[in-house]
Amino acid sequence: MAWQVSYSIYLVHEMFFLWLFPKTSPLLIPHFGNYGGMMANAVLGLVLALVIASSFYVWIERPCMRIRSHPSVLNLIEFFKRPRQELVEPPQLLTDADSNA
Repeated sequence: MAWQVSYSIYLVHEMFFLWLFPKTSPLLIPHFGNYGGMMANAVLGLVLALVIASSFYVWIERPCMRIRSHPSVLNLIEFFKRPRQELVEPPQLLTDADSNA
């Protein structure tokens, strides 16, 4: 399941880290120092990003993957795969020069 969740992690990690780090840094750096605070932020961010990405996978991606094999979706895919008919050119309008000839 880890390789299947990797796309969700890719989608979630940056926006989650950008939201999390400014909120947790003032709390963690005084207790752990600069490097310890960064390390604690990273570990906390990775764990929470994995939890959020896993929930995205279970509740959003997996149901969408099941929908792909639904008969109505397959019919819709087949409809759009059909070759399109060539458009018939509209009739040409006669101009004054054409009507005099």
